[in-house]
Amino acid sequence: MNTNEEMLTDISAELDKEFDAPGTPERAKFDEEAYAFYTNCVLSDNARPGDEG
Repeated sequence: MNTNEEMLTDISAELDKEFDAPGTPERAKFDEEAYAFYTNCVLSDNARPGDEG
């Protein structure tokens, strides 16, 4: 299997560029909003009517 390393993206670097470095107020706000979004998705997926699972 060949891997083209130019296609790989360092997500941490992208987050740093977009939302500043960890520990900054901007990054803390992003982390809080991202976690709230994630939690809402998980709860919504588990609360479907008729899914007794």
